[in-house]
Amino acid sequence: DLWLLRMDGSGTITWQKTYGTPGEDNGDVFATADGGYAICGFSTGAADQTTAWIAKLDAAGAIVWQKQIAPADAGFSAAQLLSDGGFLLSGNAFDMNTFTFTFKMARLNSSGAIVWQKEYPSSRMLTGVPQQLSDGSFIVSGTDIDFESGSTGIWVMKLASTGAIQWQKSYGGASDDIGGLIVPVSGGYFLSGQTNSFGPGAGSDEFNILLLKLDASGNIVWQRVYGDQLSVILDYLA
Repeated sequence: DLWLLRMDGSGTITWQKTYGTPGEDNGDVFATADGGYAICGFSTGAADQTTAWIAKLDAAGAIVWQKQIAPADAGFSAAQLLSDGGFLLSGNAFDMNTFTFTFKMARLNSSGAIVWQKEYPSSRMLTGVPQQLSDGSFIVSGTDIDFESGSTGIWVMKLASTGAIQWQKSYGGASDDIGGLIVPVSGGYFLSGQTNSFGPGAGSDEFNILLLKLDASGNIVWQRVYGDQLSVILDYLA
């Protein structure tokens, strides 16, 4: 179960509650505009099957509503609160018949009802986390993976608020590259990643930092490599 407590300014507990389903639960808690809270999480049940779990709480922590979204094989593995009070789910679904992965997203309204669900099939496994932009659209940055060879590249997908693809592009070179954070800036985006394709030690076991400036359509304006034959993991882009 998930344990949540509320404290006042002096650290005194004003209330504490536990929430959950019959399975094993985990999730994140967000403050909502109405003074309440939202839990965006996941429940793992029999045979390690996972479902998305969303709960809306009032200011006192009482459950207003809660839902488990889609069947256990839906593939959702990340959830976030949107600017309109709704929710966005994302993740990968694996098809046992074709042995392929499909990146999936679902948008829910503030009552937990599904507004739309989209699938984005690819010949490669797509992993990434979407973020909502100021105009209500979405951008996903992550990594595409060849399921057979294990080779990787940097992947970005831009979506309208309806989930329709506006553009998607891959970046990198002949060796492995791993996607990182993407940050919207005036006229485009900064995209971070790790590269084994460019810079000192390219093609070896060493990774360098890769920073790209993209225009609004995802085209490369410039790219820079930082490193000195050292394996570098970029966690945050300042």
